[in-house]
Amino acid sequence: MYWTFTISAICTFILSYPPTDYIVHGAHGDMVFSLSMGPVAFVLILFVLGVFMSLGKAAVYKHIPEYYPNNVGAVGGVVGMIGGLGGFLLPLTFGMLLDVTGLWSSCFMLLFVLVAAALSWMHFSILQSHRQVTPEISKVSRDLPELSNPSPLLLTEWNPEDEGFWTSTGKRIANRNLWISIPCLLLAFAMWMVWSVVVINLPNIGFKFTTNQLFW
Repeated sequence: MYWTFTISAICTFILSYPPTDYIVHGAHGDMVFSLSMGPVAFVLILFVLGVFMSLGKAAVYKHIPEYYPNNVGAVGGVVGMIGGLGGFLLPLTFGMLLDVTGLWSSCFMLLFVLVAAALSWMHFSILQSHRQVTPEISKVSRDLPELSNPSPLLLTEWNPEDEGFWTSTGKRIANRNLWISIPCLLLAFAMWMVWSVVVINLPNIGFKFTTNQLFW
């Protein structure tokens, strides 16, 4: 996670810098410098950013059973909900920032702020956890219906690193969940992608939207 946040902060900082022209008043006249990024460098940095973001997503879900072994489902659901909210709110915020600032790179400026805040938050949380014992989530969330009257399908033990547990129980549960979750995620992301394709083609079928309005 440290690698993910650090590399993401560096990439978003570079991408957030808008094309700029500098005029330096020298002894023999003015000197003009132009600072901008070409499409090849832009794509390469985006690729690096995407790779480390995917590693970070995997690392988050790897941390859940380690920090909350008795509440993997509940915590995983909260993490997924936050990710869904981010996917919904961020594009709207990008469009708003473009309207306010007029800078195409304002979306990366926001991402840099979010990544830097998350990196700081994670670091200080780790330092704090080394000084005190964090109470288990199960002690403060018994009012949830699914925990007060647990279903027979509720996982009370999940230790996939244990080869014996994985062979006897874990692999079967994981395969069942994958058969359910993968088709649902495929349909969800397909609908997400279709909507994005439809939006950018609205002007081609007669809708008089500006680029900024399409962001909204």
